[in-house]
Amino acid sequence: MNDLRVNTVFIPVSDMERSRAWYERVLGLEAVADWGEYLDMRFLAGSSEQATITLHRVDEVPPPGTDDFNLTSPQPERVRRELAEMGERVTEPKALGEFVYFELLDPDGNEISIIGRAAGR
Repeated sequence: MNDLRVNTVFIPVSDMERSRAWYERVLGLEAVADWGEYLDMRFLAGSSEQATITLHRVDEVPPPGTDDFNLTSPQPERVRRELAEMGERVTEPKALGEFVYFELLDPDGNEISIIGRAAGR
């Protein structure tokens, strides 16, 4: 069973076009398949074997914290600063051992954690 990999992370959204534009602009994702109520997206760089982030249109988005997942960055402090400068909703950074993380909120309030090693670690 060691050949298992994460394939897809589903994110509930209320407005597919608004969310698609946000995920493209803010996270640099590219749509790779449109299934109507589902939209598969991937990061522009990387292999076809990377996990897919799938936007799923729903009538009612669950409350924040229901569908958590992490993105990783070698420079989370820089990423947070850049997102804040773009006017995106980000939380204050938090320490977790040798790591630092923060939450980025999408247009529906879904929380996306961005984590990495703290500067100097």
